[in-house]
Amino acid sequence: MTSEIQTTGEQRSENNLQTIRYVTIEKVSKRKYTRKTKTENVAKELVDQMIKASEEKQSNEILNTDNEIVNELIDVSTTNEIVNEIAIELVIEPVIEPVNQKLDLTKQQSSQRIIPRFWVKWYPQIDAPPNTNCTYDSTEINKFNFQESDAFNEYITPDKCCHPYFDFDHIESLEQCDSVLKWLDSLVNKFGQYSIGGYSNDAQISTAHNLKFIELAEKKVSIHVVFYEKRIQQADMIEIVKKTANQNAKRFVYDINEFVDDSVYKLRSVSKNSRQMFRHILSNKSYRGKSPVLIAGNLCKQDDEPFNQIVQCTQDESDVSDVITNWSLVIHKLPGLKVKDKQETNARRLQDVTNGATEVGADGKIITKIHIKHIKIDDIDFDDNLIVFNKEQMIELLKKFETTFENLEKTTSPIRYFLHSEKFIKECYSEWYNQRTHYHNVDETINKIMKCFKQVFTNKWFYSIIKHLSPIEQQKHKNEHKHLYVDKTININNSENDINDVKTRQYKINDFNQLINDLRGVIVVKDGACYIKIRDKRQFKIVMNSGEQMKNFFKFDKPFVNVSSINLGQIINKYSKSFRYNEIIFQEKNKESCINMFTGFAYKEIQTDDFSRIQPFLDHIKNVLGCKVDTEQNYEYIIKWFASIFQQVKLKIGTMMNFIGQQGCGKSFAIETIYELLGIFALLI
Repeated sequence: MTSEIQTTGEQRSENNLQTIRYVTIEKVSKRKYTRKTKTENVAKELVDQMIKASEEKQSNEILNTDNEIVNELIDVSTTNEIVNEIAIELVIEPVIEPVNQKLDLTKQQSSQRIIPRFWVKWYPQIDAPPNTNCTYDSTEINKFNFQESDAFNEYITPDKCCHPYFDFDHIESLEQCDSVLKWLDSLVNKFGQYSIGGYSNDAQISTAHNLKFIELAEKKVSIHVVFYEKRIQQADMIEIVKKTANQNAKRFVYDINEFVDDSVYKLRSVSKNSRQMFRHILSNKSYRGKSPVLIAGNLCKQDDEPFNQIVQCTQDESDVSDVITNWSLVIHKLPGLKVKDKQETNARRLQDVTNGATEVGADGKIITKIHIKHIKIDDIDFDDNLIVFNKEQMIELLKKFETTFENLEKTTSPIRYFLHSEKFIKECYSEWYNQRTHYHNVDETINKIMKCFKQVFTNKWFYSIIKHLSPIEQQKHKNEHKHLYVDKTININNSENDINDVKTRQYKINDFNQLINDLRGVIVVKDGACYIKIRDKRQFKIVMNSGEQMKNFFKFDKPFVNVSSINLGQIINKYSKSFRYNEIIFQEKNKESCINMFTGFAYKEIQTDDFSRIQPFLDHIKNVLGCKVDTEQNYEYIIKWFASIFQQVKLKIGTMMNFIGQQGCGKSFAIETIYELLGIFALLI
């Protein structure tokens, strides 16, 4: 029977119910092998030999077949079930797997830190005698038995290099501990990885940071940190950590974490007898002839090892690639106390120049006029000058408004009450208003509105017209003239400030006019009494104090920067004319030169005809307070009675309503609501 190779790899013979499967065996590509380390050459050669032998065996089998085809007869059942093809694969994984395991182990061993061998100076007791010469093999430290009296204390002496190390003994909270770790992590980029260990008598901190919990320990937290991957010059380490000692004599210090304990760094590079005993964090504190203090800590990081806590290092200078030289990139210089004092002195002198107490001479030196600290109330005064605009300035101001008739008649009306002549105002109006074409006689219109001109020697026109500008423009104009005026339009009735706003501000001597303006909005002096504007919840409130009370109230309020000899009470007393009013009133609208004791209700009025939102409240008044008899008549009276309080604040009603009913029926609900709306002008009995 002749057979042909089918693309499906399978052909069925209908005569003898036999299935002939044709399987093409292709030569596979050479198995890839990745070299892992230089030390694995032997293992690689073994694998290559196994692969080569497998390939030769496969090649021989292929040559023994006809056209590289193997015909295999497979019996099938009468159900003509199709036999699925099973791919033939040469498997050598079981042979290679033990080799790979061996290679992985070799790689893991090569990734572990190789401990350099050198002799570590140490002593079992922390009070080691001078000139001790006791050493320990560095490669054996991981096997040291850190148990009770078996303590390990490094005997550090002046040397070329060491590992960067920090000690923290003043941490008092979990937040402070977190800040320390954040700072340590910021150094990793330049200092390499670090080993950290310690103990705490706080269970929460111990759990959070894997510290050993020692309930009876004196210190809240004690942490030792060593950056074991890199070295640093010992002189640099001493320079970095001396953050508090002798700061008055130092020009600079460094911005290390505030909880670093600098008392453990006692080395002196100039002294051969200098030494530093540094207890290993896994050791208890052991003294000669005494019982050990059981304060051994834990290593906080997983897979950390005792040797990583060793500060000493090899002094090999043949390879200095691991010596940190750019530590200043992560630990920065800060000015010492001496430099800070000098900077503060210079700042005060510049402030004196700003305040006018000193001036800068031609040679650049500061010439003192008076000592700013000793300025008296008689040494200062404010300017009550009028704000005068020339024609160019006035035209520039008018150009900020559109040339409409409404702006001509109403918006710019304040300049018609100006200290300049009527002719000056007409000329300014004419030049501004004629910027565009109008369909009426401009001169006639200007003459008509100028009938209300009045020459007034105040600055009220200035504040009135700039109110129509944007807030930014308003402030710009005020700043340009703030040293030349006292704003007479500011008064206690229209100011949005209270006395505490003024008391918390700091003014320069040159800003004295601004202080007077601010005080005008919160202070009134009348008949020897002082009225002060305060804030009571949602409302302003004006309260009266006697003159003596006023002096005591402002005795400790020093408004000027760096001036302790002047208080607000002295200023109010000396310039009381700026805060005087003629009359005290209580009414809806303010009146010029009068103190209006009515400062408004607790809530702003809303103009609307839609009462649907308060209809449930109105229904409550009607159904509960209106009684069952003459309900509509009673309801109307109650509503009008309440309304008169808000609509005519000056009017005394002269009547009192009394509601009687069962407890819990809701009588007081309506009254308490009105009480809330009235705020400080209601008294609940």
